Amino acid sequence: MPLEVRIPKEIMEYKEKIFFGLSIRQLICVIIATITCLITYFFVKPFIGNDLAGYLVLVEAMPIMGVGFLRINGFTFEKYIMLILRHMFGNQTRVYKTHLSVDFFDYYSDFGLGVTVSEQLVSKAKEEKFARIRGEATDSQNSCPTKSEQKAKLKAIKREIKKIRQG
Repeated sequence: MPLEVRIPKEIMEYKEKIFFGLSIRQLICVIIATITCLITYFFVKPFIGNDLAGYLVLVEAMPIMGVGFLRINGFTFEKYIMLILRHMFGNQTRVYKTHLSVDFFDYYSDFGLGVTVSEQLVSKAKEEKFARIRGEATDSQNSCPTKSEQKAKLKAIKREIKKIRQG
């Protein structure tokens, strides 16, 4: 009979098992849930009876165990809840931006034309991109260009590329 060793496909999925196949996070949550449920059960049992105390303990243990055992889309329970709360109560505005000079050329490529983009165009595009990220208004955002203005800007960029090719 050959030996088999389970190797996780992704190294980030590996969790060290400490006790009874539980990770340290799961073990701590089990201990906390056990202690709180025992205290609740023995404190509430004389007032509401065994059955209702058992149901109360189950309801009490579920969120505590969820913190230790649940992973939603790769996030731990508390990180996932924080993402949901940030989404619900965070800034939900989206800014519509019609035009950027970055849209007209990608300063990381050479357009497949065998020429590199001049440093001036690159710096202008980078400044505009970082200004957009910071939320500042840029020259291209101040006015909404028409189709003819966009075509004229494209022609100017093509002329600049021709100058770079020739010189």
